[in-house]
Amino acid sequence: MKNIYYVGHKQSDCEASFHNQTMDGYFAGSITRHGNNKRGNIAHNASTGIQMSKAPKYTERNSKVLTQFINEKCRIIMAKDPDAWFYPYDPVFGSFIPQELQDRVVCRNDLSVYKILDSKFKFREIFKDLLPIIPHEYMSGKDIIKKIKSGEFPNKREVVVQLEYGSAGYGTYVVNKRYFADKTIKEATLAELDPKTTYLVSKHIDSIGEAGIHILVSNNEVHVLPPSIVLYKGHHKLAGVAFEPFFKLPKEMQEKTYEAGRIFGEFVQNHPELKMRGWVHIEMIYGKDGNCYAIEANPRIGGDIGLYNRMFRQSGLRSAFEYAHDAFYNETTDFTKSLERLVPKGLWRHANIETDKDGNIQSLEAEHIGQEGFDMAIIREEEIYVHSVYEPTTNI
Repeated sequence: MKNIYYVGHKQSDCEASFHNQTMDGYFAGSITRHGNNKRGNIAHNASTGIQMSKAPKYTERNSKVLTQFINEKCRIIMAKDPDAWFYPYDPVFGSFIPQELQDRVVCRNDLSVYKILDSKFKFREIFKDLLPIIPHEYMSGKDIIKKIKSGEFPNKREVVVQLEYGSAGYGTYVVNKRYFADKTIKEATLAELDPKTTYLVSKHIDSIGEAGIHILVSNNEVHVLPPSIVLYKGHHKLAGVAFEPFFKLPKEMQEKTYEAGRIFGEFVQNHPELKMRGWVHIEMIYGKDGNCYAIEANPRIGGDIGLYNRMFRQSGLRSAFEYAHDAFYNETTDFTKSLERLVPKGLWRHANIETDKDGNIQSLEAEHIGQEGFDMAIIREEEIYVHSVYEPTTNI
């Protein structure tokens, strides 16, 4: 099909699935927050020059700005291509598509499913007897602020504080001695906590890594993909995502990971109130205590979709989006034969960007831009601009 348009965060998330790429031809183009307005892409940052912020005070503004932008671009696409369809990254981006075009949205589960699975609170409640869950409680922002100011957190107890909804680190605060030695982090945490809001407060786990377990669910199948490990370079500083570290974990942890993925996938496949189809993933953390813990679920493929799509592509398979489409619309599927060919290879990371004397953005790896694996989706992390980069060099 040549008339499905991706709507999501980054141009790189879907570029391995473009009709003018080498393998599949699923997407005709994309509307994204970050991109370069090339190769069928319409990017908010490239079109307007406005960068979004993850700061809480900008959340409502971001939604309004993106809604207006995506509304306009979807209508323009429909005017040119009356048979256009839209594939949203997640339900949030699905809601940005104009109301009159909601029946043109593909691969979307019932919104009630997302409200259940996207909630960190509900996830803990539903899966407490099925998956290994971190010890936790619920606490008001007012009480958390008191405990931080008195020194009870983190001196007597190190915790992780989370909003009910949030992703990519938004709404998550790590309260431990190492991070709070930095006064800037402590002050930022105190400033962002809302005294009237209820938070999830979990025991802080000294970990050797965190993994995203991606699960493909159709009417008759549940497939758990090779997990990727998230790599950090500091407090909420994402260094990259790679497959190789997972396979260096103890075998028992690997086995528990696949078992957790299978249990979760079969639950959401068959539960009468969920009936999830397509991609879903759960986040796992691996403790130095030797235990594995399930943290949360997301009713979509993870933020490392670019890494997974390129793994599919390198393995000679269709894109992750096309497998999701089959899972939604085919009465029965037979993914086993093809997905067994998946070779977990590659590292996704960020490459820093500098500006020239005229203020124009210049990548430090500019000579590689445009080649396979280099993403022109420019992202601002604090005051640093980066490119997303894929390196197909990891061998398992």
